[in-house]
Amino acid sequence: MLLDEGRCRRAICEAFPSIDIGSVRYFAAGWDYEIWEVNERLLFRFPLRPECAGPLLVEARLLPELAAHISAAVPKPEYVSEGCSAFPLPFYAYRKLVGASLKEASFGEETLSTIGRQLGQFLRELHSFPSERAGALGVPMYSTDGWRQFYRDFRALCDRKVSPLLTPSERKRVDDFWADFLDDDNNFRFRPSLVHADLGPDHILLNQESGELSGVIDFGDVRVGDPAIDIEGLMSIEADVLAGYGQHTDQTFRRRARFYWRVGPFHEVLYGLDIDKREHVDAGLPGIRARVIAT
Repeated sequence: MLLDEGRCRRAICEAFPSIDIGSVRYFAAGWDYEIWEVNERLLFRFPLRPECAGPLLVEARLLPELAAHISAAVPKPEYVSEGCSAFPLPFYAYRKLVGASLKEASFGEETLSTIGRQLGQFLRELHSFPSERAGALGVPMYSTDGWRQFYRDFRALCDRKVSPLLTPSERKRVDDFWADFLDDDNNFRFRPSLVHADLGPDHILLNQESGELSGVIDFGDVRVGDPAIDIEGLMSIEADVLAGYGQHTDQTFRRRARFYWRVGPFHEVLYGLDIDKREHVDAGLPGIRARVIAT
């Protein structure tokens, strides 16, 4: 953990002296942020590294406006700190959303179908948020050409760091995978939209009784780019998500969504290498072999 209870208390007291702090407990952590629960109702979001601070402030500006634009609940920062002596990086707090994550929940096929359609509606609303306004709030913006260059640069990074961990024959399959996508102009004719860019089961909250969508969290990777990226973490219910999304997909939408799904394990390997955690490398390499090399 980045923090302990004492340091968390000190940071909140210093940044927000008006908050009457009772209970404080560690809540959760991901790759970039750590969450602490205060008074059983507020969740404080702390960046784990300095490079995560900028995206956190973008969230703090975007989420209040996004909440008014979509029907699903999202975090709405109520307390935002630019940093203090007890914790020098920015952090913010929002009221805890109700629900269990889709990753933790277990539902039947019919309920999952309903969830998929509700997620499709959420994505339709999210992707219709004005891109120009998102940019004005600091959200990274990519044109189709910029998006292509981003993935060309990402490929180069993977060539340097990930490919040496593969056999020569595996590297050839990976090279073909990148070239097949990046060299095809048809994959870069989409209309850039505001995207969550990390919409997996961990970040989807459900009402435990009804099984309905109750909220979406963790917008740390939000950007303006290819809307198909928001399907990649939902491949198991893709048909229902697209049914809820409506007639808004273009000719290569599904192909692009599958590409981003196949790219996922590269991110885990790079993350493991960057923070020197071998368990992430060991988890990501089999994913590359299963999603890219074996297909």
